[in-house]
Amino acid sequence: MIKSPSISRDFVPIDESGYFINNTSLSRISKELLTDIHLIVASIVKLLKEEDVSIYLRGSLAQGNFWPGYSDIDLIVICNKPAATEHRIRKLNAYNFTKIDVRCFDKHFVPGHILFAVNVSSLLVHGPHIIDKLEKVKADESACFTLKKVEHYSNRAIADLRLAGSMPQNAERDAFILKITSWISKKLLRAGMELVLGSTKKYSSNLRICADLICSVYPHVNEASRKVLAMYLERRIDIESHLNTISDFTAFLVKERELNLTTASCM
Repeated sequence: MIKSPSISRDFVPIDESGYFINNTSLSRISKELLTDIHLIVASIVKLLKEEDVSIYLRGSLAQGNFWPGYSDIDLIVICNKPAATEHRIRKLNAYNFTKIDVRCFDKHFVPGHILFAVNVSSLLVHGPHIIDKLEKVKADESACFTLKKVEHYSNRAIADLRLAGSMPQNAERDAFILKITSWISKKLLRAGMELVLGSTKKYSSNLRICADLICSVYPHVNEASRKVLAMYLERRIDIESHLNTISDFTAFLVKERELNLTTASCM
């Protein structure tokens, strides 16, 4: 059963004018996790061998609703030199972190959804801020980055799962499947949360809460939402089941997104 959110820190605060408030804080992180974060950050800085690097902690841990055993430690790494970042990304992805998601970007090519994360749900843990002043972001369709590209994400996951189905059954294949399902389940639930943002005015990095918010607006997809959440939690190796779950939930998201766009254009 999906547990309903009960405390305000589960959500990114929104002011009276409808703008998100970044309320991340180191005080919400345990000493043990802070020690781990500092070690990880030091490893990244050493790996990149750059003097001017900005590293942000994002998501549930920065917001104080970390889910032990399930939540990742999400880090955004901004390399402040104008060189291309592909070699940095390859090196970071090769670094054998467990339950740690590291994304690396060049300062001059930071995509919109990352700037949004920096503004709304991230905490600077190393280096200078990449922008002088955090810009206000409104809780509306401008915050729906994942929903806009959900078909792309789903098609990528489906193609990778089908590829996994042709691979020999071994530990490497299973790890590949779990990496795919963990990634796409987060994308789908966050896209669903963005879908209901206009009516709920609530935003969270916690996947349980994303599922709960979706079900509060669309009760008929309660079972489908649970399946997506289970895909993240249960770590099952069931390719056909995962393919059906991804396809069904994506179809719901796309249908409702287009319906909302049509309704908005008629107003």
